[in-house]
Amino acid sequence: MAENSAPNEVSSESETPTRHEVDKQLVLTGADIVGIGPEAELLVGGKNYNTALISEIDGIQAPHFRAISSIAFHKLLDETKINGRLVRT
Repeated sequence: MAENSAPNEVSSESETPTRHEVDKQLVLTGADIVGIGPEAELLVGGKNYNTALISEIDGIQAPHFRAISSIAFHKLLDETKINGRLVRT
């Protein structure tokens, strides 16, 4: 990673992120999700996971998107001291 890049960004220079680095990202692209594999469904949910898979099929146009990971969601709850039960109601 470049020294001046944000913590969740990967340098555009020819560095390929490792699986561990991608798993820890708070915002994932479709390519990141596909790279993680089936376990990514737990990180981003079924809709985002399936959209990422569909986007890999030639001839099918899927929207470009970013997915917020469950890690980011739980980090937000922890840092803002919001009770998860209140969010669900």
